[in-house]
Amino acid sequence: MVRIALIEDDKELLRTEAGQLQEAWRQPENMELRCFASAEEFLGEAEALKEAEKPFDILVTDIELPGMSGIDMVRLLREQKDQIYTIFLTVHASFALESYYLEAEQYVLKEHLTERMEGVLNRVGRRVIENRSSFRMVTYNGELCKMRFEDVFYFRKEKQYIHYITADGTIKVRESIEKAESEMGGFPFVKIERGYVMNARHLKRISANTAYMDNGDMLPISRRMLPQVKRTINLNRDRL
Repeated sequence: MVRIALIEDDKELLRTEAGQLQEAWRQPENMELRCFASAEEFLGEAEALKEAEKPFDILVTDIELPGMSGIDMVRLLREQKDQIYTIFLTVHASFALESYYLEAEQYVLKEHLTERMEGVLNRVGRRVIENRSSFRMVTYNGELCKMRFEDVFYFRKEKQYIHYITADGTIKVRESIEKAESEMGGFPFVKIERGYVMNARHLKRISANTAYMDNGDMLPISRRMLPQVKRTINLNRDRL
């Protein structure tokens, strides 16, 4: 089950957009759609579902809302380390840059909603389902741990160990860099330097020979590998 939240303060638009979302869904897992009239209403429900370990997977929200705006709400979620997949809806193209800084998956003008919603929603839905099933079991500190690929920002080699930098901290595993690359399954993991592999879905930007990750870390990129890194990301940008 993929849980989707839709926030829209206009009642008529809310009914229309909810119908479009339900008609657009084409994924193998069923979707559960919950509708809200404000950011505050959504945040209260989202917190309760998170505590019950049934969090929302996708947030589709209007930007201009009464009270807290959609932009401010998502900024708050990001500050709380909540990386919920987000699709912004608006009538104003001027919000596009702000949505980029908040790392929203998509920004859709309402006038183009009918023709764009199916492609946008299913691309994000496919990522949710792929990430949910993508993990590996590793031994760390004598315990068997489940490490989800989407939680890994990058990994690096240090002597006989691979250090996986994740949303929950660093996991150190005794294995070769070749085994680590093989187990992590290719893209979105991209080798950027000898002993460094980043998750391109956590990349904010590349400047000169440095990759800026969304956890705040800066990673070195080999000058020799830089052109190939950029090509790989561009060729797979529809999977980001």
